[in-house]
Amino acid sequence: MMETDNPHMSRLIPLSLILSLIIHLAAASADDALSSWPHWRGPLANGVAPDADPPISWDAETNVKWKVALPGEGHATPIIWGDRIFLLSVVRTERAAPAPETVDPDAKTELPGVYFQYIVQCLDRETGDTIWSDIAIEAPPVSGRHDTNSYASGSPTTDGEKLYASFGSQGIFCYDLDG
Repeated sequence: MMETDNPHMSRLIPLSLILSLIIHLAAASADDALSSWPHWRGPLANGVAPDADPPISWDAETNVKWKVALPGEGHATPIIWGDRIFLLSVVRTERAAPAPETVDPDAKTELPGVYFQYIVQCLDRETGDTIWSDIAIEAPPVSGRHDTNSYASGSPTTDGEKLYASFGSQGIFCYDLDG
C-alpha cells in the first residue's frame, strides 16, 4: 500500500482500486453483451448486432455451419451468450391431464388435455452439440394458445450469470449458465 501523510488519502487508494475493478468488470460485461445476443431483439433491444458480420445469403447448404434436430416446438427466439445458445421448447406427451375445474365459455381455443414438457436447452455455438437440457416443468397447459403458436413463445434472457426462462402461466425459471 502507498504511504501518505494524509489519513484520508490512505483510505481513498483502496477505494479507488475497488472502483477501478468495478468499472473494468462492468465494461467487460458490456463488451460480452454487445458481442452476444442476450435477449429478444439483441444486445441493444433494436434487432441490431453491432459486432456481427452475418452472411448476406444462405440456403439449406450455403453458409450453414451446422444443423441439429430439436425436441418439440417453440417460437421463442434463441439467445446467445459467449459460446452458448439457449433455447426454449415444449414437447407434447400422451399423458392425460385432469379436466380443468372451470372452463372459460369465451375461450377461443380448447386445452389439449395432456401434459407438456417445458424444456430449457443449451447448445454449443460452434458445434450445435447439447451442453445441457432440463425439463423446467411437466404440466398440462392452463390456458389456450393460437393455432400457429406454441407454449414456448417467450424468449429467454441472460445477464451473463443467470438464464431466465418464462413459460407464461407455467412460471419463470432461473438457471446458472451451466444448467
